[in-house]
Amino acid sequence: MSGFSTKGVDTTERSGVSQYLTYGVQMAALTGYNLKESKTGKKMVVLNLESPKVTDKGFEPHADAKLGGKVGRVQFTIFIDETNPEKVSEVITNIGIIADKLGVREKVDAVEANNLDDYFKKVMPIVRGKYAWWAVTGEEYAKDGGKVGITLGLRRFGFIASMEEGEAHMRPFDKKNVYDYKALAAPSKDPDVDPITEAFGAEVDENEMPWNV
Repeated sequence: MSGFSTKGVDTTERSGVSQYLTYGVQMAALTGYNLKESKTGKKMVVLNLESPKVTDKGFEPHADAKLGGKVGRVQFTIFIDETNPEKVSEVITNIGIIADKLGVREKVDAVEANNLDDYFKKVMPIVRGKYAWWAVTGEEYAKDGGKVGITLGLRRFGFIASMEEGEAHMRPFDKKNVYDYKALAAPSKDPDVDPITEAFGAEVDENEMPWNV
């Protein structure tokens, strides 16, 4: 018997809208975080961002979506030694900026912890689900077969604006600006970007120094 048949085939109309966030200035909310640990014990904080609910007909949110929107994992730090006061201070300062923009500074100021994981476990319930405008950067990296993946990050300065400030408060995204988008030095044989890698980021060697965090 022939294997060609429409029986059981799902013909539900799809929206064609990606499930994933990409680079650019956009409205999004924090929904969680992840910690990546290097072989030497250094840690990188990765934030989970999600757009407002997508209402396009046929759109199917990713399984990790909490708000019905597009999802993405964004590097918040490089690999850092959490016992280094200077590096920890940079992280805490940026959390303070986020708290200011989300209008929850007093609650975040009350959080105390002895390590990154404990701190973010306590902070995340306070900042989770509140929308703001974010400047998400992109950095290309080479993949097997000559393809290109993109690691998402945040601008070092001016990475977030409150809903009241609005998108106009942000410097427009400029793909020609290396602080917004860093392309590979050599063009790819295949310019197609893997959307899953684009959304969820790449493994980054601890010796790399992403320009955007």
